Amino acid sequence: MAIKNWFVRSERLHSKSSGLITYGSYLIDKEHKNHKGKTTAIHDIYGNVTNFIQTSAREAIELDLKNAQGKGGRPVDSYAQSFVLTLPDGVHKPSREQWKAITKDVLIDAFKKLNKTPEEMRGHFFANVHDQKNPHLNILISKVVDGQSLRAVNQVGIIGAMKKS
Repeated sequence: MAIKNWFVRSERLHSKSSGLITYGSYLIDKEHKNHKGKTTAIHDIYGNVTNFIQTSAREAIELDLKNAQGKGGRPVDSYAQSFVLTLPDGVHKPSREQWKAITKDVLIDAFKKLNKTPEEMRGHFFANVHDQKNPHLNILISKVVDGQSLRAVNQVGIIGAMKKS
């Protein structure tokens, strides 16, 4: 059964590695002030946030160095894109296994929009769920993969692909 009317918010993470570290830490912190009293559980779905941060930062810095030594190019201003997918009112809370299946479908469609396979994206994404009154799925996707900047990751088309999943 398809879920209709997902709310999907996309946001560029600013401040390079420090912004990525701050946001990644927030996503997994059960004691954060925004989570206390609201979030009953935080479920890791895919990836490890520390490994994701290290991979994203390393690849972005390597691309910046390559551009500085070569023909040039814009510096990487943001290392990752954040997506928050919130269930519409009235939808029964999915189990952890259902969230995992939902996340898999969403990521496969997002990767297609980026012209990447799940194998190529391994280590370049992180996902977890904040279980609360309005449960939501958090997804982080690297903006640089294998030395290539993924411009489509912050374009409207990827949001549409995620909503249709």
